Amino acid sequence: MSSEDSCFICAGRDAAVARSDDGLAVVVPFRSPMFEDHVVVAPSAHVDTADVDPATWAAVGSLIPDVVGQRTSAGAERCYLLAIGDSDKGHLHFHVVPRSEADPALGPFVFGPDGWNKARGAR
Repeated sequence: MSSEDSCFICAGRDAAVARSDDGLAVVVPFRSPMFEDHVVVAPSAHVDTADVDPATWAAVGSLIPDVVGQRTSAGAERCYLLAIGDSDKGHLHFHVVPRSEADPALGPFVFGPDGWNKARGAR
């Protein structure tokens, strides 16, 4: 099985909620959202960070402000933008995580009360 076969982004391409005008990037719902309307913006093709061409970077970059704007217009207080490559099977992607005033802040989970969360293994 290739990494593309087990990639949640590739598996969700058909369920994309938006695409760039040139088709090089997609917005797909995240498989286990942190908050409502948590989506992923990614290249349409299965590509790792080191292999992204300038046109694909531009396509991904053009979708992010649109997605954030849609979520803040719909009532999100703010949107977190995260790029975490722990288990993405080599497919570059950015999480857009909207947060309402009622949702807990994400910063303390990442940074802890005294800076980077050392309890989770950070150096």
